[in-house]
Amino acid sequence: MNNILSEPLQLFAAEYYEAAGSAAAAAAAAARAADPATEQQREFIQVASEHLLLLQKQEPRLLQQQHPQQLHRLLTHNNPAIKALALFLLLTRYCGPTQQQQLQSELEELSSTCAPAAFLAAAAAAERDPAAALRICSNYSTDELRALRVQLLLRIHRDDSAKAELDSEIASTAYETAEQSISRALCQLWNGDCAAAGASLADAEISLVRKGGGISAVMENARAVCAMQRGDFQTAIELLTNLLAVAPWDETALSNAVCCWRHLQKDKTAEELSDAAPAPAGRVCCRSSSRLSAVSPCCCSSCLLQ
Repeated sequence: MNNILSEPLQLFAAEYYEAAGSAAAAAAAAARAADPATEQQREFIQVASEHLLLLQKQEPRLLQQQHPQQLHRLLTHNNPAIKALALFLLLTRYCGPTQQQQLQSELEELSSTCAPAAFLAAAAAAERDPAAALRICSNYSTDELRALRVQLLLRIHRDDSAKAELDSEIASTAYETAEQSISRALCQLWNGDCAAAGASLADAEISLVRKGGGISAVMENARAVCAMQRGDFQTAIELLTNLLAVAPWDETALSNAVCCWRHLQKDKTAEELSDAAPAPAGRVCCRSSSRLSAVSPCCCSSCLLQ
């Protein structure tokens, strides 16, 4: 991992977007003095953090009016990672079926230019064609792409391969990164081991030298999932309510909250939340959405069996 960007990369991977953006901004002088690739990646982290925070905090109707225009302006950016970010968000959130193939092709063309573009191309392909996404992941060997590969293997029910790859990766490194700890938690959740997953999430926080506070949607959602797998839906909904207070349009949190309210037999509340939320939250029990973090397991033991 690039030492200059170690902190912002770890924060970004764990979805502490406010802290990641601040850390990336603080690293600007050192990144520019290092080499163009480091500055390119730093700039991507800063811009991506801003846009992903926007998706979590702004009401979808307003986003639909304003955000596509902002993204179209980024398509002319000289940083291929930022251009890939614009293509990814347009493809997964705003374009119609007739444009999807073209945008996916453009994104896959960019995947050979830099690791962030490869990550985004694989994440965009994850729901439609996990096998193609896995092939794209092979273009680079970064913490982010290896973590995505583990999640993709889980999606196609190759949890044995996911665990083997993750164990091998952790054994080959001097210390466990936040991405590795989160990947380990996802594998454990996939297998219904919520106690071990909770410990892995704690390890992820320890490995993040977290500055500036903020909240991580992936960490809070995962904690809620641990509670849901224990059957403690009251604790889960409390965690999700706290998350939605600061990230009201986080799609995974909305999906998990809908599932929680249903399990708590508050069907009216679940339906109201589902109706108000973006489309992915209306799916049954927390299906994965095409977010930058790519793939999340289903939320509770009953869903894991589907």
